[in-house]
Amino acid sequence: MNNCRTWPYIRAARMAALAVAAIAMIAGALRAQCPAPKASERSAKPFRVRWDVGNLLVTPDSTQGVSFWFATNWRVQLDGQKVQRQFDDRFEPDSLIEWLIFTRQLLDLKAPLPNDTSTAVTSGYLRGLDGGIIVVARLRKGKKLSNKARVLMVQKDSTPVLFEMDRWSVDTLLNVSDAAAQRSGYRPTPGEPASAPQPGDTPVWPVESKRSPHYPSSLQQRGIEGEVWARYCVGVDGRVDMSTFWAQLSDDEEFERSAREYLVGARYMPATRNGTPIRQAVAQRFIFGLRR
Repeated sequence: MNNCRTWPYIRAARMAALAVAAIAMIAGALRAQCPAPKASERSAKPFRVRWDVGNLLVTPDSTQGVSFWFATNWRVQLDGQKVQRQFDDRFEPDSLIEWLIFTRQLLDLKAPLPNDTSTAVTSGYLRGLDGGIIVVARLRKGKKLSNKARVLMVQKDSTPVLFEMDRWSVDTLLNVSDAAAQRSGYRPTPGEPASAPQPGDTPVWPVESKRSPHYPSSLQQRGIEGEVWARYCVGVDGRVDMSTFWAQLSDDEEFERSAREYLVGARYMPATRNGTPIRQAVAQRFIFGLRR
């Protein structure tokens, strides 16, 4: 079940028959209430962008703004080691559109402005509703600017995500973001509190376990790989509130069923604020792949 738009991408090499089911989690905003997603959220279809380096879901919604969820490809290596980097935040549509204008101007520049001695020219910061930041930069190459752009995504208490993209890939990012911003009817409520992490917060953390999601045998035998990108809330008892489960992306119903079954038995150390357990929103990728 693929309920999103798929943009062109380069497919990874086919793998051998050893199955892998892995998970990668982002602890989201700490909230006293963490309700089940509204009907408007469940019906909002994300734009899916696939690059060699990773995947991006951009989702327009009238209650959450425009959400960006980026995750590196599970086969990506850094210094010979496989790495998992993620970014998850929401953006106010008007601010996103303004940032897109500046970023397009940056891409159209042929050379740095006169008397500009900086080593790079940037788009300026796009600040998220949950405290994250995105910035696009082009490095100086003599009297000109590099044809490629660097994209930096930063969340508090998380490892920054930095990667280089060609012009076509950046244009895809901007076009998808623009389409999502135009479709989102979100407007911030005056005095709406920020949900960024606060001093004294500790996020949800999984209790160490040898359990892993089950790779559906019917899909494994046919060499089918896929992912489930799920959102849910973990309660003060460290258990997943399955009424809040939402598969924002699912490549197959059997993968989604496996993710659900895993979460029913999953246990976590609950998030705390000033030492008191509190519910927390979580974004989690379930990756079903076949080892080389």
